[in-house]
Amino acid sequence: MSDKKFSREQLLVLVALNLSFLFVGMRFSLQGPFYPPESERRGLSATQYSLVMGIYQLVVFFASPITGNNLNKLGIKSTLAAGMGIVGVNTTLFGALGYIEDGQLFLAFSFILRIIEGIGYAGLSTAGFSLIVYTFPHNAATMFGMLETFGGLGLMLGPFLGGVIYSAVGFTLPFVLLGIGLIRTSILTNFLPLQPQIHSKNYDTKIMLKVFKVPGICVALLSAFCVAMSGGFLIATLEPYARMKFDMSIVQIAYVSMLGAVAYGVSAPIVGVICKKYSVNIAACLGVILMIVSFALIGPLPFLQITASQYLSISAFVTHGIGSAFQIVASFAKAHKQAIMKGFPDTIETYVVVSGLFASFHDLGLFVV
Repeated sequence: MSDKKFSREQLLVLVALNLSFLFVGMRFSLQGPFYPPESERRGLSATQYSLVMGIYQLVVFFASPITGNNLNKLGIKSTLAAGMGIVGVNTTLFGALGYIEDGQLFLAFSFILRIIEGIGYAGLSTAGFSLIVYTFPHNAATMFGMLETFGGLGLMLGPFLGGVIYSAVGFTLPFVLLGIGLIRTSILTNFLPLQPQIHSKNYDTKIMLKVFKVPGICVALLSAFCVAMSGGFLIATLEPYARMKFDMSIVQIAYVSMLGAVAYGVSAPIVGVICKKYSVNIAACLGVILMIVSFALIGPLPFLQITASQYLSISAFVTHGIGSAFQIVASFAKAHKQAIMKGFPDTIETYVVVSGLFASFHDLGLFVV
């Protein structure tokens, strides 16, 4: 298929994936502001509800490569639709936790739903990334950047829209509405006319082990891990740092987080174009430089002899968002390019394994933090 003019099938794939990543981004950011106070109200400790939030990434880490290695049996479109449906149903049920007042029961069902949801997201992300590479073989980095833009938009909109609804009617409705959106997108995905086939007769079940023997792919996976870990670290430390250092309110801190998400979302498709027209390595190097600068300034480092200020920290946070976009998009493109350059077949089998590992290492970084 030519990527110069999108076909009807390509447009439908793009719409379905962008909607799913928008909703998943909203789902990811929705839990942070509202789940901790609901947990504390039921007598749960910070350690307990932090484990609930972190178990999701751990499940994705283990489930993504398993999903990628078995997509030849499951089918990409069915896995994508099922993943969206599982995340949608669990998001809806998560909202129903608001009706459980017993703390231990609330905690138990929270764990169960987050574990199942992690399995669903592993299928969604692995199949979605693979479908992008398959559907847009000459524009994969650009289209991946677009997915990241919609994911970033979801991260930005989740706390804002959820906060308005939460303030008006409570914990349940934001999750129910978001879950319904994901379920409807899952239904839409079932009607996609494009169904890439994996040639199961020739499928190499040991391809995952061979992938780890390619240094370039390992570097790309490590990059995804480090970027996710750095972003999680900044998000975790931003609130106490900004509150104690600059006496910023929760609303102001939320705006700073939103600016980081906007910077990431706007930059991602631009990085995709840079990767296509120039060099993946140039984009990755720029990302590293920007992230080093952001960490040097957000404190700032003592030997720089720069006075810490609110605006300097905000600029550093935005710079980190841009650097993360450069790193993530470039790493995704590099992992797939390295696989083909090192002799792996230019087929959907390779795409699904590499995409599964990429999603796995990214979520491992989020879990570690």
